Amino acid sequence: MDIIFAIFEETNAIDDDYSTLVIKLDDDEEDESKNKPKENTLQQLAKLKEVNARLKKNINKKNQKIKHISKENLLLKRITTENLLFKQEIKFLCQQIVQKDKMYNNLQNEADQVQLNFQNVAVDLKKSKILNKAILQVLKNKIGDCIDNKKRIADQQVLINYLEEQIEIVKSSNSNREKINVNLIGIIRKIKKEQSCVKKL
Repeated sequence: MDIIFAIFEETNAIDDDYSTLVIKLDDDEEDESKNKPKENTLQQLAKLKEVNARLKKNINKKNQKIKHISKENLLLKRITTENLLFKQEIKFLCQQIVQKDKMYNNLQNEADQVQLNFQNVAVDLKKSKILNKAILQVLKNKIGDCIDNKKRIADQQVLINYLEEQIEIVKSSNSNREKINVNLIGIIRKIKKEQSCVKKL
C-alpha cells in the first residue's frame, strides 16, 4: 500500500510540473507575443518533448513498479497458500504424533504386562521347583522305606520258614507239641500280619 501511495504522489507531482510548465509556456507566449509576434516555436516544442520524455520515463517507472507490486501480490498469494498447506501438514503430523504416542503407550502397557506375567511365571516355577524337590525327597524316603520293608519281609520270611521247620520237628518229637504248636502258630500269624501292614505301606 505504501508503494501505491508513493506512485500516486509521484504522479500528482509530475502532473503539477507539467501544468506549471504549460502555464509558464503560455505566459511566455503572451509576453513574447507582445514583443515578438512571429517568434519561432522550436524552443517550446523542445521543452514539450522534454516534458513528454520525462512523463514517459515516469510512466515506465510506474508500470515497472506496478508489475513489481503484481509480482509481490502473486508471491504473497503463493506464500499464503504454501503457509496454509504447511499448517495443514503440521496439523496432520501432530495427529500422527498423537496416534503414535497412543500406539507406543499401548505397546508399553503390553510389554509391562508381559514382563509381569514373566515374573509371575518365574515365581511359580521357583515355587514348583521347591515343591518338586520336596516331593522328590518324600519319594526317596518312601523308596528307602520300601527297601527297608522289603528287607524286613525277606528276613521275616526266613524266620517263618525256620519256625515252620521247627514246628514239624516238634510235632514229631515232643509230647507237648500241641501247646508248642499253638504258640508257634500265633507267632507266625503275628509275623504275617506285620508283613501285610508293611505291604500296604
